[in-house]
Amino acid sequence: MEKFYRTVLVGLILLQLAWFYIPWGFAYSHGAHAALVWVGANSILDGQTIVLISSVLTFTYVTIYLGLIFFQRWARLLLLFITLGGGLAIPLYGISVESGYEALLGYFLTLGEGLVIGLSFFSSVSRKFAKADV
Repeated sequence: MEKFYRTVLVGLILLQLAWFYIPWGFAYSHGAHAALVWVGANSILDGQTIVLISSVLTFTYVTIYLGLIFFQRWARLLLLFITLGGGLAIPLYGISVESGYEALLGYFLTLGEGLVIGLSFFSSVSRKFAKADV
């Protein structure tokens, strides 16, 4: 189970970095590309703030995933809270457009995070966190 758990985490790191760094506009025509850079319409946050939050969260997620690979308890709790908080904050971003590729990676990131949270709290992997130093 531990090997599967760590493999999922490595996959999540790769998906997170791909989601953030790949310029998805290459796969679409110019008109569609203009729509894909549209972020934060009718948001209480401006577009630059949303981009800054995305950058900070990407770094935070990768740090959390690395902590989880080494069974750090802080990482397990932080992933739980950041996942819940992130879901609750979605309405603050207003109307945003993302490509199908971004949506696909986001979907698998969400599934993977749920799997990792479940495994880290409710499987044999959870015992590793009890033994780990804080």
